[in-house]
Amino acid sequence: MRPLEIIFFLLLFFCMGTLFSPAERKRYFWKTVLLTAVAGGIQWFVEGFRWQIIPGYGFMLVLILTSFKPPRKLSLKIILTLFLIIVVLPSMLLPVIELPTPTGPHSVGTYTYHWIDHNRPEWFTDEDFRDARQLIVQIWYPAVPEEGSKPAPYFDHPEIRGPALSAAGNFPSFALTYQHLTKTHSYTDAPVTSGVQFPVLILSHGIMGTRFLHTSLIEELASHGYVVAALNHSYDANVSVFPDGSSADYRSHIGPEVAYEDSVTLRHRQLNTRVEDVRFILDQMEQIQSGAIQSPLSGRLNIEKVGVLGHSFGGATSVETSSRDNRFKACLVLDSWSLAVADSTIEKGLEQPLLYIGRPSWPDSRNDTLIKSLIENSNGTAYYLTLEGTHHFDYTDIPLFSPFLKYLDKAGEIPGQRIVEIVNRLTVMFFDKYLLDNDVDFINVESDYPEVTLSVVH
Repeated sequence: MRPLEIIFFLLLFFCMGTLFSPAERKRYFWKTVLLTAVAGGIQWFVEGFRWQIIPGYGFMLVLILTSFKPPRKLSLKIILTLFLIIVVLPSMLLPVIELPTPTGPHSVGTYTYHWIDHNRPEWFTDEDFRDARQLIVQIWYPAVPEEGSKPAPYFDHPEIRGPALSAAGNFPSFALTYQHLTKTHSYTDAPVTSGVQFPVLILSHGIMGTRFLHTSLIEELASHGYVVAALNHSYDANVSVFPDGSSADYRSHIGPEVAYEDSVTLRHRQLNTRVEDVRFILDQMEQIQSGAIQSPLSGRLNIEKVGVLGHSFGGATSVETSSRDNRFKACLVLDSWSLAVADSTIEKGLEQPLLYIGRPSWPDSRNDTLIKSLIENSNGTAYYLTLEGTHHFDYTDIPLFSPFLKYLDKAGEIPGQRIVEIVNRLTVMFFDKYLLDNDVDFINVESDYPEVTLSVVH
Protein backbone atom coordinates (compact mmCIF):
# COMPACT_ATOMS: atom_id res chain seq x y z
CA MET A 1 0.00 0.00 0.00
CA ARG A 2 1.02 3.62 -0.51
CA PRO A 3 2.03 5.71 2.54
CA LEU A 4 -1.14 7.83 2.78
CA GLU A 5 -3.31 4.75 2.30
CA ILE A 6 -1.56 3.14 5.29
CA ILE A 7 -2.19 6.27 7.39
CA PHE A 8 -5.87 6.29 6.37
CA PHE A 9 -6.41 2.66 7.38
CA LEU A 10 -4.49 3.10 10.65
CA LEU A 11 -6.76 6.00 11.52
CA LEU A 12 -9.76 3.78 10.82
CA PHE A 13 -8.33 1.35 13.34
CA PHE A 14 -8.00 4.16 15.92
CA CYS A 15 -11.58 5.24 15.17
CA MET A 16 -12.79 1.78 16.02
CA GLY A 17 -10.60 1.76 19.12
CA THR A 18 -12.14 4.97 20.47
CA LEU A 19 -15.58 3.52 19.83
CA PHE A 20 -14.67 0.57 22.05
CA SER A 21 -13.16 2.84 24.74
CA PRO A 22 -14.73 3.60 28.14
CA ALA A 23 -17.47 6.24 28.12
CA GLU A 24 -15.25 9.07 29.41
CA ARG A 25 -12.88 8.57 26.46
CA LYS A 26 -15.52 8.34 23.71
CA ARG A 27 -15.43 12.08 23.25
CA TYR A 28 -12.30 11.46 21.13
CA PHE A 29 -14.31 9.43 18.62
CA TRP A 30 -15.63 12.36 16.59
CA LYS A 31 -12.25 14.05 16.56
CA THR A 32 -10.71 10.85 15.22
CA VAL A 33 -13.47 10.51 12.61
CA LEU A 34 -12.83 14.06 11.43
CA LEU A 35 -9.07 13.42 11.28
CA THR A 36 -9.66 10.20 9.32
CA ALA A 37 -11.95 11.97 6.85
CA VAL A 38 -9.34 14.68 6.32
CA ALA A 39 -6.63 12.02 5.83
CA GLY A 40 -8.85 10.24 3.29
CA GLY A 41 -9.32 13.48 1.37
CA ILE A 42 -5.59 14.22 1.38
CA GLN A 43 -4.87 10.67 0.23
CA TRP A 44 -7.35 11.03 -2.65
CA PHE A 45 -5.84 14.38 -3.71
CA VAL A 46 -2.15 13.48 -3.35
CA GLU A 47 -1.91 9.80 -4.28
CA GLY A 48 -4.96 9.56 -6.52
CA PHE A 49 -8.26 7.76 -6.09
CA ARG A 50 -8.63 4.06 -6.63
CA TRP A 51 -11.55 1.80 -5.90
CA GLN A 52 -9.74 -0.16 -3.16
CA ILE A 53 -10.25 2.82 -0.79
CA ILE A 54 -14.06 2.85 -1.13
CA PRO A 55 -14.58 0.07 1.47
CA GLY A 56 -12.65 2.25 3.95
CA TYR A 57 -15.13 5.10 3.50
CA GLY A 58 -17.94 2.61 3.94
CA PHE A 59 -16.40 1.31 7.14
CA MET A 60 -16.11 4.84 8.51
CA LEU A 61 -19.83 5.35 7.82
CA VAL A 62 -20.62 2.10 9.66
CA LEU A 63 -18.61 3.31 12.65
CA ILE A 64 -20.52 6.61 12.69
CA LEU A 65 -23.87 4.81 12.60
CA THR A 66 -22.72 2.38 15.28
CA SER A 67 -21.61 5.25 17.54
CA PHE A 68 -25.23 6.24 18.15
CA LYS A 69 -25.68 2.89 19.84
CA PRO A 70 -22.21 2.01 21.14
CA PRO A 71 -21.22 -1.65 20.75
CA ARG A 72 -21.33 -3.36 24.11
CA LYS A 73 -21.62 -6.95 23.02
CA LEU A 74 -18.37 -8.75 22.34
CA SER A 75 -19.85 -10.32 19.20
CA LEU A 76 -20.44 -6.90 17.61
CA LYS A 77 -16.88 -5.84 18.39
CA ILE A 78 -15.57 -9.03 16.77
CA ILE A 79 -17.73 -8.44 13.69
CA LEU A 80 -16.44 -4.87 13.31
CA THR A 81 -12.86 -6.08 13.69
CA LEU A 82 -13.36 -8.72 10.99
CA PHE A 83 -15.07 -6.12 8.81
CA LEU A 84 -12.03 -3.83 9.12
CA ILE A 85 -9.72 -6.66 8.07
CA ILE A 86 -11.88 -7.27 4.99
CA VAL A 87 -11.88 -3.55 4.22
CA VAL A 88 -8.07 -3.44 4.20
CA LEU A 89 -7.63 -6.55 2.05
CA PRO A 90 -8.32 -5.01 -1.41
CA SER A 91 -5.53 -2.48 -0.96
CA MET A 92 -3.16 -5.21 0.22
CA LEU A 93 -4.10 -7.73 -2.46
CA LEU A 94 -4.04 -5.25 -5.35
CA PRO A 95 -1.54 -2.51 -4.52
CA VAL A 96 -0.33 0.17 -6.88
CA ILE A 97 2.70 -1.64 -8.23
CA GLU A 98 6.20 -0.36 -7.69
CA LEU A 99 8.43 -0.81 -10.72
CA PRO A 100 12.08 -1.56 -9.90
CA THR A 101 14.48 1.34 -10.37
CA PRO A 102 16.57 0.81 -13.52
CA THR A 103 20.19 -0.01 -12.70
CA GLY A 104 21.89 1.50 -15.75
CA PRO A 105 23.70 4.86 -15.94
CA HIS A 106 21.06 6.56 -18.10
CA SER A 107 17.68 8.04 -17.32
CA VAL A 108 14.88 6.97 -19.64
CA GLY A 109 12.81 8.95 -22.12
CA THR A 110 9.81 7.76 -24.10
CA TYR A 111 7.45 8.80 -26.84
CA THR A 112 4.80 7.05 -28.92
CA TYR A 113 4.18 6.79 -32.65
CA HIS A 114 1.10 5.86 -34.63
CA TRP A 115 2.40 4.19 -37.78
CA ILE A 116 0.38 2.88 -40.74
CA ASP A 117 1.77 0.31 -43.15
CA HIS A 118 -0.07 1.24 -46.33
CA ASN A 119 1.43 -1.78 -48.11
CA ARG A 120 -0.48 -4.24 -45.95
CA PRO A 121 -4.26 -4.58 -45.66
CA GLU A 122 -5.67 -5.28 -42.19
CA TRP A 123 -6.98 -8.85 -42.41
CA PHE A 124 -8.58 -8.68 -38.96
CA THR A 125 -11.09 -6.21 -40.42
CA ASP A 126 -12.05 -7.99 -43.62
CA GLU A 127 -15.36 -6.16 -43.62
CA ASP A 128 -13.55 -2.94 -44.55
CA PHE A 129 -11.29 -3.48 -47.55
CA ARG A 130 -9.87 0.04 -47.17
CA ASP A 131 -8.15 -0.68 -43.86
CA ALA A 132 -4.36 -0.69 -43.81
CA ARG A 133 -2.36 -2.22 -40.98
CA GLN A 134 -1.86 0.39 -38.26
CA LEU A 135 0.26 0.06 -35.14
CA ILE A 136 0.92 1.93 -31.92
CA VAL A 137 4.66 1.84 -31.24
CA GLN A 138 6.25 3.20 -28.08
CA ILE A 139 9.97 3.95 -28.01
CA TRP A 140 12.13 4.14 -24.88
CA TYR A 141 15.65 5.59 -25.06
CA PRO A 142 18.55 6.93 -22.93
CA ALA A 143 17.58 10.45 -21.90
CA VAL A 144 18.27 13.47 -19.74
CA PRO A 145 14.97 14.50 -18.10
CA GLU A 146 14.35 18.20 -17.77
CA GLU A 147 14.12 19.59 -14.24
CA GLY A 148 10.62 19.26 -12.82
CA SER A 149 9.57 16.54 -15.28
CA LYS A 150 7.06 14.01 -14.02
CA PRO A 151 7.39 10.32 -14.90
CA ALA A 152 4.96 8.90 -17.43
CA PRO A 153 2.03 6.81 -16.14
CA TYR A 154 2.18 3.04 -16.51
CA PHE A 155 -0.48 3.11 -19.21
CA ASP A 156 -2.73 5.58 -20.94
CA HIS A 157 -6.52 5.47 -21.44
CA PRO A 158 -7.21 3.69 -18.11
CA GLU A 159 -10.95 3.75 -18.80
CA ILE A 160 -10.28 1.43 -21.77
CA ARG A 161 -7.17 -0.48 -20.77
CA GLY A 162 -8.20 -1.21 -17.19
CA PRO A 163 -11.35 -3.19 -18.06
CA ALA A 164 -9.58 -4.91 -20.96
CA LEU A 165 -6.69 -6.08 -18.77
CA SER A 166 -9.12 -7.16 -16.06
CA ALA A 167 -11.10 -9.23 -18.55
CA ALA A 168 -7.89 -10.89 -19.77
CA GLY A 169 -7.18 -12.05 -16.22
CA ASN A 170 -10.80 -13.10 -15.62
CA PHE A 171 -11.19 -10.38 -12.99
CA PRO A 172 -14.13 -7.95 -12.60
CA SER A 173 -13.94 -5.13 -15.13
CA PHE A 174 -12.99 -2.54 -12.49
CA ALA A 175 -10.22 -4.64 -10.89
CA LEU A 176 -7.20 -3.10 -12.66
CA THR A 177 -8.50 0.35 -13.58
CA TYR A 178 -6.18 1.89 -10.96
CA GLN A 179 -2.88 0.80 -12.55
CA HIS A 180 -2.49 4.08 -14.40
CA LEU A 181 -1.51 5.43 -10.97
CA THR A 182 1.68 3.39 -11.16
CA LYS A 183 4.58 5.71 -11.90
CA THR A 184 7.26 4.59 -14.28
CA HIS A 185 10.88 5.75 -14.47
CA SER A 186 10.36 7.11 -18.00
CA TYR A 187 9.87 10.74 -19.00
CA THR A 188 7.79 11.66 -22.03
CA ASP A 189 9.71 13.50 -24.77
CA ALA A 190 12.82 13.90 -22.61
CA PRO A 191 15.97 15.04 -24.50
CA VAL A 192 18.14 12.21 -25.81
CA THR A 193 21.42 11.55 -24.03
CA SER A 194 24.31 12.98 -26.03
CA GLY A 195 27.13 10.73 -27.14
CA VAL A 196 27.39 7.53 -29.11
CA GLN A 197 24.79 5.84 -31.30
CA PHE A 198 22.56 3.40 -29.47
CA PRO A 199 21.78 -0.21 -30.46
CA VAL A 200 18.13 -0.94 -31.24
CA LEU A 201 15.83 -3.61 -29.78
CA ILE A 202 12.29 -4.45 -30.85
CA LEU A 203 10.00 -6.20 -28.35
CA SER A 204 6.97 -8.32 -29.24
CA HIS A 205 4.36 -9.09 -26.54
CA GLY A 206 2.46 -12.33 -26.05
CA ILE A 207 -0.99 -13.07 -27.34
CA MET A 208 -3.59 -10.92 -25.58
CA GLY A 209 -0.69 -9.02 -24.03
CA THR A 210 0.41 -5.43 -24.38
CA ARG A 211 3.67 -3.47 -24.50
CA PHE A 212 3.01 -1.99 -21.05
CA LEU A 213 3.39 -5.38 -19.37
CA HIS A 214 7.11 -5.28 -20.18
CA THR A 215 7.81 -1.77 -18.89
CA SER A 216 10.27 -2.81 -16.17
CA LEU A 217 12.39 -4.81 -18.63
CA ILE A 218 12.28 -2.07 -21.26
CA GLU A 219 13.28 0.65 -18.78
CA GLU A 220 16.18 -1.49 -17.60
CA LEU A 221 17.41 -1.94 -21.17
CA ALA A 222 17.04 1.76 -22.00
CA SER A 223 18.95 2.71 -18.84
CA HIS A 224 21.85 0.60 -20.13
CA GLY A 225 22.02 2.42 -23.44
CA TYR A 226 19.51 0.67 -25.70
CA VAL A 227 16.72 2.18 -27.76
CA VAL A 228 13.73 -0.14 -27.36
CA ALA A 229 10.69 -0.07 -29.63
CA ALA A 230 7.70 -2.03 -28.30
CA LEU A 231 4.48 -2.32 -30.23
CA ASN A 232 0.96 -3.47 -29.72
CA HIS A 233 0.17 -6.07 -32.38
CA SER A 234 -3.25 -4.72 -33.34
CA TYR A 235 -6.17 -7.11 -32.71
CA ASP A 236 -3.66 -9.59 -31.24
CA ALA A 237 -2.96 -7.31 -28.28
CA ASN A 238 -5.21 -6.83 -25.29
CA VAL A 239 -6.34 -3.51 -26.75
CA SER A 240 -4.74 -0.83 -28.93
CA VAL A 241 -5.97 2.77 -28.73
CA PHE A 242 -5.35 5.04 -31.70
CA PRO A 243 -5.01 8.84 -31.70
CA ASP A 244 -8.50 9.41 -33.13
CA GLY A 245 -10.03 7.56 -30.17
CA SER A 246 -10.78 4.37 -32.07
CA SER A 247 -9.41 1.10 -30.77
CA ALA A 248 -8.41 -2.37 -31.91
CA ASP A 249 -9.83 -4.93 -29.52
CA TYR A 250 -8.59 -8.48 -29.05
CA ARG A 251 -9.79 -10.70 -31.89
CA SER A 252 -7.31 -13.57 -31.82
CA HIS A 253 -9.20 -16.04 -29.66
CA ILE A 254 -9.60 -19.48 -31.18
CA GLY A 255 -12.33 -21.47 -29.47
CA PRO A 256 -12.61 -25.24 -29.05
CA GLU A 257 -15.17 -25.34 -31.85
CA VAL A 258 -12.40 -24.56 -34.39
CA ALA A 259 -10.79 -27.67 -35.88
CA TYR A 260 -7.11 -28.15 -35.01
CA GLU A 261 -5.98 -27.84 -38.64
CA ASP A 262 -7.87 -24.55 -38.98
CA SER A 263 -6.44 -23.20 -35.73
CA VAL A 264 -2.90 -23.99 -36.92
CA THR A 265 -3.59 -22.13 -40.17
CA LEU A 266 -4.89 -19.11 -38.27
CA ARG A 267 -1.92 -19.05 -35.90
CA HIS A 268 0.51 -19.25 -38.82
CA ARG A 269 -1.29 -16.33 -40.45
CA GLN A 270 -1.11 -14.36 -37.23
CA LEU A 271 2.58 -15.15 -36.87
CA ASN A 272 3.28 -13.94 -40.39
CA THR A 273 1.44 -10.70 -39.59
CA ARG A 274 3.44 -10.24 -36.39
CA VAL A 275 6.74 -10.86 -38.17
CA GLU A 276 5.88 -8.23 -40.77
CA ASP A 277 4.92 -5.85 -37.94
CA VAL A 278 8.40 -6.19 -36.43
CA ARG A 279 10.16 -5.85 -39.79
CA PHE A 280 8.05 -2.79 -40.60
CA ILE A 281 9.11 -1.19 -37.32
CA LEU A 282 12.76 -1.77 -38.15
CA ASP A 283 12.12 -0.16 -41.55
CA GLN A 284 10.68 2.84 -39.70
CA MET A 285 13.64 2.97 -37.32
CA GLU A 286 15.93 3.09 -40.34
CA GLN A 287 13.84 5.99 -41.60
CA ILE A 288 14.28 7.71 -38.24
CA GLN A 289 18.02 7.19 -38.39
CA SER A 290 18.27 8.66 -41.89
CA GLY A 291 16.08 11.64 -40.97
CA ALA A 292 13.27 10.68 -43.37
CA ILE A 293 11.11 10.46 -40.23
CA GLN A 294 11.80 13.46 -38.03
CA SER A 295 12.76 12.41 -34.52
CA PRO A 296 15.16 13.41 -31.73
CA LEU A 297 16.71 9.98 -32.37
CA SER A 298 17.65 10.78 -35.97
CA GLY A 299 21.33 10.01 -36.43
CA ARG A 300 21.48 8.41 -32.96
CA LEU A 301 20.63 4.79 -33.82
CA ASN A 302 23.12 2.03 -34.53
CA ILE A 303 21.17 0.19 -37.18
CA GLU A 304 23.96 -2.37 -37.50
CA LYS A 305 23.32 -3.49 -33.91
CA VAL A 306 19.69 -4.63 -33.80
CA GLY A 307 18.12 -7.31 -31.62
CA VAL A 308 14.64 -8.72 -31.17
CA LEU A 309 12.97 -10.19 -28.10
CA GLY A 310 9.53 -11.35 -27.13
CA HIS A 311 7.37 -13.22 -24.63
CA SER A 312 5.20 -16.25 -25.43
CA PHE A 313 3.77 -15.77 -28.94
CA GLY A 314 6.13 -12.78 -29.09
CA GLY A 315 8.96 -15.29 -28.63
CA ALA A 316 7.78 -17.21 -31.67
CA THR A 317 7.57 -13.88 -33.48
CA SER A 318 11.16 -13.09 -32.54
CA VAL A 319 12.44 -16.47 -33.74
CA GLU A 320 10.60 -16.31 -37.05
CA THR A 321 11.66 -12.70 -37.60
CA SER A 322 15.31 -13.58 -37.00
CA SER A 323 15.05 -16.48 -39.41
CA ARG A 324 13.65 -14.30 -42.19
CA ASP A 325 15.59 -11.07 -41.68
CA ASN A 326 19.35 -10.99 -41.14
CA ARG A 327 19.24 -7.34 -40.06
CA PHE A 328 18.49 -8.75 -36.60
CA LYS A 329 21.77 -9.76 -34.96
CA ALA A 330 20.56 -11.35 -31.70
CA CYS A 331 17.34 -13.02 -30.53
CA LEU A 332 16.02 -13.53 -26.99
CA VAL A 333 12.78 -15.33 -26.17
CA LEU A 334 10.92 -15.38 -22.85
CA ASP A 335 8.96 -18.58 -22.18
CA SER A 336 8.38 -18.78 -25.90
CA TRP A 337 5.31 -20.50 -27.33
CA SER A 338 6.76 -22.17 -30.41
CA LEU A 339 4.01 -24.35 -31.90
CA ALA A 340 3.32 -21.75 -34.59
CA VAL A 341 6.96 -21.49 -35.71
CA ALA A 342 7.45 -22.93 -39.19
CA ASP A 343 8.89 -26.46 -39.31
CA SER A 344 11.55 -25.21 -41.72
CA THR A 345 12.69 -22.63 -39.17
CA ILE A 346 12.97 -25.27 -36.42
CA GLU A 347 14.91 -27.60 -38.72
CA LYS A 348 17.26 -24.88 -39.98
CA GLY A 349 17.79 -23.13 -36.65
CA LEU A 350 19.08 -19.58 -36.35
CA GLU A 351 22.34 -18.03 -37.47
CA GLN A 352 22.13 -15.32 -34.78
CA PRO A 353 22.93 -15.82 -31.08
CA LEU A 354 19.81 -17.09 -29.31
CA LEU A 355 18.81 -17.16 -25.65
CA TYR A 356 15.73 -18.98 -24.36
CA ILE A 357 14.63 -18.09 -20.80
CA GLY A 358 11.59 -19.93 -19.48
CA ARG A 359 9.98 -22.48 -17.23
CA PRO A 360 11.62 -25.90 -16.79
CA SER A 361 8.73 -27.44 -18.74
CA TRP A 362 5.53 -26.49 -20.52
CA PRO A 363 2.17 -28.22 -19.92
CA ASP A 364 2.34 -29.17 -23.61
CA SER A 365 5.64 -31.04 -23.96
CA ARG A 366 5.65 -30.45 -27.72
CA ASN A 367 6.67 -26.87 -27.03
CA ASP A 368 9.74 -27.97 -25.06
CA THR A 369 10.71 -30.36 -27.83
CA LEU A 370 10.44 -27.66 -30.48
CA ILE A 371 12.47 -25.02 -28.66
CA LYS A 372 15.20 -27.54 -27.81
CA SER A 373 15.31 -28.69 -31.42
CA LEU A 374 15.59 -25.08 -32.57
CA ILE A 375 18.54 -24.52 -30.25
CA GLU A 376 20.27 -27.77 -31.25
CA ASN A 377 19.86 -26.94 -34.94
CA SER A 378 21.10 -23.35 -34.65
CA ASN A 379 24.50 -22.39 -36.06
CA GLY A 380 24.86 -19.36 -33.82
CA THR A 381 25.62 -19.54 -30.11
CA ALA A 382 22.48 -20.76 -28.37
CA TYR A 383 21.49 -21.03 -24.70
CA TYR A 384 18.65 -22.87 -23.03
CA LEU A 385 18.06 -21.33 -19.61
CA THR A 386 15.30 -22.25 -17.18
CA LEU A 387 14.11 -20.72 -13.89
CA GLU A 388 12.79 -23.14 -11.32
CA GLY A 389 9.39 -22.37 -9.80
CA THR A 390 8.27 -19.87 -12.43
CA HIS A 391 4.95 -19.29 -14.18
CA HIS A 392 4.33 -18.20 -17.76
CA PHE A 393 3.40 -14.66 -16.68
CA ASP A 394 6.53 -14.27 -14.54
CA TYR A 395 8.33 -13.09 -17.67
CA THR A 396 6.26 -9.90 -17.69
CA ASP A 397 5.43 -7.26 -15.05
CA ILE A 398 2.46 -9.31 -13.84
CA PRO A 399 4.17 -10.83 -10.74
CA LEU A 400 4.60 -7.24 -9.49
CA PHE A 401 0.84 -6.68 -9.51
CA SER A 402 0.15 -8.62 -6.32
CA PRO A 403 2.02 -10.94 -3.93
CA PHE A 404 -1.04 -13.19 -3.91
CA LEU A 405 -1.23 -13.97 -7.65
CA LYS A 406 0.56 -17.26 -7.14
CA TYR A 407 -2.48 -18.51 -5.24
CA LEU A 408 -4.59 -17.78 -8.33
CA ASP A 409 -2.13 -19.58 -10.62
CA LYS A 410 -1.12 -16.27 -12.22
CA ALA A 411 2.47 -16.19 -10.92
CA GLY A 412 5.14 -18.60 -9.69
CA GLU A 413 6.93 -19.14 -6.41
CA ILE A 414 9.73 -16.58 -6.85
CA PRO A 415 8.82 -13.16 -5.35
CA GLY A 416 7.88 -10.60 -7.99
CA GLN A 417 10.77 -8.17 -7.46
CA ARG A 418 13.32 -11.00 -7.60
CA ILE A 419 12.03 -12.70 -10.75
CA VAL A 420 11.92 -9.34 -12.51
CA GLU A 421 15.50 -8.62 -11.37
CA ILE A 422 16.71 -11.98 -12.70
CA VAL A 423 15.02 -11.67 -16.09
CA ASN A 424 16.13 -8.05 -16.49
CA ARG A 425 19.76 -8.79 -15.66
CA LEU A 426 19.98 -11.84 -17.93
CA THR A 427 18.45 -9.88 -20.80
CA VAL A 428 20.89 -6.98 -20.44
CA MET A 429 23.83 -9.38 -20.17
CA PHE A 430 22.83 -11.24 -23.33
CA PHE A 431 22.47 -8.15 -25.50
CA ASP A 432 25.58 -6.56 -23.98
CA LYS A 433 27.54 -9.63 -25.03
CA TYR A 434 26.16 -10.14 -28.51
CA LEU A 435 25.28 -6.62 -29.66
CA LEU A 436 27.93 -4.57 -27.86
CA ASP A 437 30.65 -7.26 -27.78
CA ASN A 438 31.16 -6.69 -24.06
CA ASP A 439 33.14 -9.24 -22.09
CA VAL A 440 30.18 -10.65 -20.16
CA ASP A 441 30.58 -13.79 -18.02
CA PHE A 442 27.20 -15.10 -19.03
CA ILE A 443 27.98 -18.71 -18.17
CA ASN A 444 28.45 -18.17 -14.42
CA VAL A 445 25.14 -16.47 -13.76
CA GLU A 446 23.98 -19.57 -11.86
CA SER A 447 26.25 -18.65 -8.97
CA ASP A 448 24.32 -15.40 -8.46
CA TYR A 449 20.88 -16.91 -8.94
CA PRO A 450 20.44 -20.51 -7.71
CA GLU A 451 17.02 -20.57 -9.40
CA VAL A 452 18.76 -20.57 -12.78
CA THR A 453 19.74 -23.67 -14.72
CA LEU A 454 21.75 -22.87 -17.84
CA SER A 455 22.52 -25.26 -20.70
CA VAL A 456 24.97 -24.05 -23.33
CA VAL A 457 24.37 -25.82 -26.61
CA HIS A 458 27.06 -24.14 -28.76
